[in-house]
Amino acid sequence: MAENELMGFARLSKNGGAVKLNISAEAFSKAQRYQSRDGREFVSMIINLDRLSQLVSGEKEVVAVVQIKQ
Repeated sequence: MAENELMGFARLSKNGGAVKLNISAEAFSKAQRYQSRDGREFVSMIINLDRLSQLVSGEKEVVAVVQIKQ
């Protein structure tokens, strides 16, 4: 069964024109990575789409950014 690892949080920017991501440096350094075909390394993270919609609409002030551990 896959587990979610909390990576950080997402909020609206002060002017509301962007989503601001705050990622924990410690969580990022420990995160699972994958390598693309061209050799670049990435860290995959997700935000629940329903919660992101609530963030944008003003129903929530902050939502979690997670990594699904395989």
